[in-house]
Order: sequence, then C-alpha cells, then structure tokens
Amino acid sequence: MRSLCRTSLFANIGYIDAKFDDPDKDGNPALFAANRFRLQPEWSTAAGIRWNQPIASGMAWFGSLAWSYRSRVFSEEDNAPVAGVDISEDSVHLVDLRTGLTGAAGQLGTWTLTGYASNLLKSVVRLAMLAYQGGTRMQHHIDAIEEYGYTIIPDVLRPEEADRLREDLERIERACSIVPACNPFEGHHTVRIYNLLARGECYARIPVDPAVLPVVEAVLDPGCLISSLSSIAIGPGETAQMLHSDDQVIGLPRPHPALVCNTMWALTDFTADNGATRVVPGSHKATRCPDPSGDAEAEAAAVPAEMSKGSVLIWHGSLWHGGGANATPERRVGIAMNYCAGFIRQQENQQLGIPREIARDFSPRLKELVGYGVYRGLIGHIDKRSPAGLLGDDDRLKTIWDT
Repeated sequence: MRSLCRTSLFANIGYIDAKFDDPDKDGNPALFAANRFRLQPEWSTAAGIRWNQPIASGMAWFGSLAWSYRSRVFSEEDNAPVAGVDISEDSVHLVDLRTGLTGAAGQLGTWTLTGYASNLLKSVVRLAMLAYQGGTRMQHHIDAIEEYGYTIIPDVLRPEEADRLREDLERIERACSIVPACNPFEGHHTVRIYNLLARGECYARIPVDPAVLPVVEAVLDPGCLISSLSSIAIGPGETAQMLHSDDQVIGLPRPHPALVCNTMWALTDFTADNGATRVVPGSHKATRCPDPSGDAEAEAAAVPAEMSKGSVLIWHGSLWHGGGANATPERRVGIAMNYCAGFIRQQENQQLGIPREIARDFSPRLKELVGYGVYRGLIGHIDKRSPAGLLGDDDRLKTIWDT
C-alpha cells in the first residue's frame, strides 16, 4: 500500500463590469452613469492549497490554506457618501486555514478532528471542533447540525448494498435514456434521476432508515415530508457547482428555523478529487444566501465533505454547499434524500409523481412521509378525512378542533 501525500492547488478569478450605461439604451443621459451597481465587486479571486498526508497506520493529516480577495463595493447606486457617511466597503483580503486529523475507529467507523481559523490577516481567529464521524449517539449528530450545519453518519449502507443501488441506477439510466440536463446548476457532465420511489422497490428503505430519519425528525419534526428523492452521478470533467442553500427560494429573513433537511447517501467514496459535496461550516446561521454570480469569500471557506461509500451526509437546508469538481476518471454517485417541514410544499410532487398502486405497498411511515397523512391534525386533509383513504387505508381523522 502506498502512503502518498495528496496535494492540490486551486485558483479562480472573476471580473464583473457591472456599471450603469451612459447614455442609456434610448440615448438619454443615465442618472448614475458609470457608477457601479450596488454590492457588486469589480474583481474577486481566490487561491490556495489542499493536502492529505498519511502520518500513521489508518491516520492522516489534512488541511487547506486559502487566500481570497474582493474589490471595493458600494451600498447604493449613487456611489457617493450619504450625509457625509461613506457607503462603500473597502477591498477585502482574507486568509483562512483549516486543518485536522482523521483516522479509523475500528467497528465504530472513522473519526475526524478539525480546527479552522478565519481572517488570519487581521488576527481574528475562530477555532471549532467539527463533527466526529463515528458510532456515537444520535444526539451528537443533532448537535453538530445545530452548531455547524451538517454531520456525517458512517456505514449506514453496507458496501454491497451501495453497489446494488448504484447498479439499479445504471439500469434506470439506460432504460430511460437519461442524459445530463446541461445547465450550469445541474451540471453538463452530471446525470440526475428524479422520482426514485416510483422507479424501484429498493429505494423505499432510504427515507425511513432508522439511523438517519430520527436525526432529520429532530432537525425538522416528526411531521416532516419527503421533498425529493433523486440520484446525482457527477461524471469526469464536471466543474464545481455554484454554492447555494436548499431553501434559497423561500423568502424568509435569515437565519430562520430549519424548514428543509437534506441528506446525501454515498454510493461511491466521496473525495475532494471526485466531487465530494462542498460545505461552508456554520453558514446556515448567515443572514444572506451565497451570491449566485460568484462568492469568493464563501468559496474560500468551503470544505469537501469527504466520506466513504455507504456513509450519509445530513445538512440543514440553509447550509451553503455545492457539488465538487470531478478530476478523476470515475463517477461520484450519490442519492439525494431530501426532506421538508410538513407545512411547506415538496420539491417533487410525491402524490402525483408516485402511482397509487405503488404507494399502496409502502410501509405506514413511508406513506406518511410522501404525504398520505395530516400534519398536526390540520394541514393536508381532504374534506376532513385523511388522504390515507386514497390508498385504501383508514381515513378517519381527529383534527386539532376535535376533543
């Protein structure tokens, strides 16, 4: 066995010529001619190094050192002081360090101890101990999501179970001639298969897994619903997905209580090289979403959520994250099992997307999760009856008004 240090360099640069025209498209003088748009930097860039160095049997030292830069931005289109107060923010340089140790813990899986320091140029240092990825009590994972926005549960699937699911996804892909969506968000070399509960019995165990669902229920509540169940196969040559939050389309002030809790089931190993999901620890507490046009500060803070085949990544729906770039010759394959609170609309319409003849064979809990139930005795009823009656089950309902 070779023990080689895996080191990679990264860099990106962005330029946005975001100014008001002079004159405008109709030939008239523009009010803010040549001024920059509000909160739009002209330049942004980041560069750094990542490493993973074996130091002993089953143990490795990993880390990343990143520098990022953002040029001056203005808070208003006028670009001028207001009542004598400067409304601009000077250019920013940030240097962030993340480093730690990881190792095997026998039958418990793996452990990871991580520290990170932010804004080293100004000597403002934050240190945090991130998720221990081992066979710990459920509360540990709940606490990790509360504090950092994510956790990893190892060995939820046996390797042969992960292989069978991956082979079935390949069957569906061939049978349905599924190809990449070819848009920047879903990817040009990424195959996504949606509505998996309608495509095979083998996927019915995933939403109700006893190692994962209780953690999700603690983040949301037991009345949560399946929002979407899909697969994501990131192919060779795919570029990194833009950082985003999964509740970004919900127009509520941030931060807010969890409305979405999502999971990624690793059907192959997830590594920094093959497209492991990138996460920004603690970003679920941010007051904004990442800038979709590019966010150098967020990119510099992102870390790959590396995990072995069979592990499950769970994250708060407000966490900033995105798929990684795949620089290997093999696919990175995972199943995205996404949940939402019982009082908001699901991403995939489960009741219409899953034929009733299939849903009738689901377990009672899975029927509730896809929407054949009533949230807190009120939300989702049909003429004051439970929608479970559509599947031939008992439709009697005791509402919140009944005593």
